[in-house]
Amino acid sequence: RNLDLPGVKAKDIVVNLAGSVLKVEALRKSGEKVINKYRREIPVDTKKAVNAEGIKSYTSEGVLTIVLPKKPVPETIQIKPLAMDPPHSDNADDDSFHFTIELPGVKLDDLNISGKGDALSLQAKRKAGASSSVIKRTFTVAEDVLLDKAAA
Repeated sequence: RNLDLPGVKAKDIVVNLAGSVLKVEALRKSGEKVINKYRREIPVDTKKAVNAEGIKSYTSEGVLTIVLPKKPVPETIQIKPLAMDPPHSDNADDDSFHFTIELPGVKLDDLNISGKGDALSLQAKRKAGASSSVIKRTFTVAEDVLLDKAAA
């Protein structure tokens, strides 16, 4: 993204990210006297699209260039379910995210769980005699949940 800032020196430009808003402030000066103030707020999708850690800005000949690197596309993670009772923690400091889904009639080998980004997907096949049914569910989890560490 480029912004024209004619007559503004690099030392008089401040670029910072506050939450999901990129703020640009610049002062055009003549000597020490401020001639013009420039302020712009640009919404930025830091949750899904933009890697906030890698934002950089450059200025040359009155043009401010802001580089907003994209976040890598999350990989799909397979979560292998275990044949056991779920773990139980009495630890008050355990901030793990837990939830239970009842799947009567579903065999362990007919259960597929995967995660990608902030989505946890479940597909289960229930067989009863000659008939079968497929259960598909997708759950949105908080962005601080580490799906690559998930267990089922």
